[in-house]
This record gives sequence, C-alpha cells and structure tokens, in this order.
Amino acid sequence: MIRAFRNNSAIGNVTAGIVLSKTAQASDFHGNNIFENGAAAHPDGGLVDLNCGILNASGNRLEATENFWGAVTGPGADPADASGGACDKNGSATVSKPFATEYQ
Repeated sequence: MIRAFRNNSAIGNVTAGIVLSKTAQASDFHGNNIFENGAAAHPDGGLVDLNCGILNASGNRLEATENFWGAVTGPGADPADASGGACDKNGSATVSKPFATEYQ
C-alpha cells in the first residue's frame, strides 16, 4: 500500500506517467503534476489508451484529486492527459475531480 504520493511530477513520458499494478492502493494521492504522457498498454496485453496520466490496473478505487493535469480545465486534450487523466483497467476506478488549476 502506498501511504502517500504527493508533490511528484510525471511529465512527458512515452508511456503512462504513473502505473498502479494489481492490488496497489494509495490513501493520499494529491498535489502532483501529471501531464503530456503517452500510451498505456493493458498490463495483461491488448488494449492501448492514449494520453494516460495514470494507468490504474489495481482493481481498486483511487482518489487522485487536486492534481494538476496540464491545463486549467483539467484532464482533456494535450497537453493535459485525456481519459479523465486515468486509464482504468481490471475493474479499477480513478476519481480526478476536483483537480488543481495550476502547476504544483
């Protein structure tokens, strides 16, 4: 279990900026800069999502609020990461709103 993931930057990666694998949990995932990240392959193979700030394949809910996604409007078109900022797999659910409106 990740207790805290705060004040980090995942910017301009070729693949997903942050990957949470099966059974990963985070109780404090806020205040990060996550944008301009690339595609994420499904950990079990197959599907690919573009502009994936967080690949959440943990099977758990992730509260990833108050992070900056690269635009004042939050996750979306470049440079922000699309898909609500997260690409959810394996029954995962990532909540990204409310989001920060400026670089942390």
